[in-house]
Amino acid sequence: MNGAYRGVIDGNPFTVRWWDLLIAGLVIGGVRHAIWPQPSIIVTLREWKAWFASRPSLRDALLAVGLTRVMVLLVGLIAVSAIGFPPDSGQLGSGRQAVPGLGARFDGNWYAGIAASGYDWEGSFDRQQNMAFFPAYPMLMRGVGALTGAMSKTLTPEQQLFRLTSCGIAISLAAFLWAAWYFAQLARELLDDEHAPGALWLLASYPFAVFFSAAYTESLFLLAAVGAWYSLRHRQFVAGSLWGLLAGLARPNGFFLSVPLGLIALGLGEHTPAASGASNKDATRARGSWRLPDLREVVTASMPVIGMLLFTLYLYSRTHEWFAWAKMHAAWGRTFSAEVPLAGVTRAINSLLDLIVMRPFDALNLFGLTFAIVSLWPVWRRLGFAWVAFIVINMIPPLFAGGLLSIGRLSATMFPVFLALTGTLPRRSVPAVVAAFAMMQGLVAALFFTWRSLY
Repeated sequence: MNGAYRGVIDGNPFTVRWWDLLIAGLVIGGVRHAIWPQPSIIVTLREWKAWFASRPSLRDALLAVGLTRVMVLLVGLIAVSAIGFPPDSGQLGSGRQAVPGLGARFDGNWYAGIAASGYDWEGSFDRQQNMAFFPAYPMLMRGVGALTGAMSKTLTPEQQLFRLTSCGIAISLAAFLWAAWYFAQLARELLDDEHAPGALWLLASYPFAVFFSAAYTESLFLLAAVGAWYSLRHRQFVAGSLWGLLAGLARPNGFFLSVPLGLIALGLGEHTPAASGASNKDATRARGSWRLPDLREVVTASMPVIGMLLFTLYLYSRTHEWFAWAKMHAAWGRTFSAEVPLAGVTRAINSLLDLIVMRPFDALNLFGLTFAIVSLWPVWRRLGFAWVAFIVINMIPPLFAGGLLSIGRLSATMFPVFLALTGTLPRRSVPAVVAAFAMMQGLVAALFFTWRSLY
């Protein structure tokens, strides 16, 4: 993200520019053709084209990701340069540092700190500490950082932060592409070839899909959740178990994925009338039937919980406190209370217009919550109870422990909503909804990358 790559090997500095990579690629291709003239490069390219043409879901994913993720970063860069940060933010990455520092935002800085120096424990839970963040994403940042020189001891702390968060953006983009491929395959199974691309475009253009282009865990969790569901549907139990384990290690709500996977294993949670052609009566009967799962299904459904427990045990070895990661969230204002969710918001405003004018970030997060809740009925009708439970268990508890804080970005990973919405909307309406989503996503990108408190 910051032009030429500069690093140090054994004390010797070096620089790699884009044309160096191009020349190296041409040289390698020429040497390969001289040593192995058959099959020729032309034949190889034709084979690749045929391979790509046989995978329409991959083609859909590449197009959606290429057109939306890069545009979000471009909007963010322009916003930083044209709008700038709030005067009292005191944050890095403005002015000439806008490009290398674009990923250094909010939680991304916490993940970079874990990647650079691991977890810290200060002996109490009365202040914000990085143990609140799960390990999968920062460990991936550390791995990519080691390969790209971001872990070099010659870098200043600011340079290392910028490089690690740039690595985080690269991980998020790659994870979202993989997740989009899985999602596009599911869409073609559950809808049809004409409607399936619409679901992917709704997912990619959704206003809070901004976080799929940030150094955040949204892309990684989406990949784990969609991959686990796809794998369980296709009885790929090893892959499903690995995706489930990743979900449990990716973020605090990752272990909730065990709920829909467990319901599907019991035969209680999933039904796809659009795919099976079943009547509503038959669909209701299918939802109410249950069966004993086999051991492989039980293991697959349990892996998100196991991932969470592994991290819990690690933190216990450091703090001698069970579920230290959960207790740490109190320092961010996430504590369960008996107050009815949104009561504070309704007391503070008299109308929706007041909410938009006086508390614009709450208004945007309320949109994400409302969108997810309104979608529960079409999700139940088209996908089944398992995915209603997935949405409810991920969206409702945070309301009792923090209100609207981060609800918008949580809604971005509720992927069943976009499948159900596409199946419900008239096909001609989907482009208009995508356009409306994309305009709001530009707004969210401008706010997020300029350090406004939309996280």
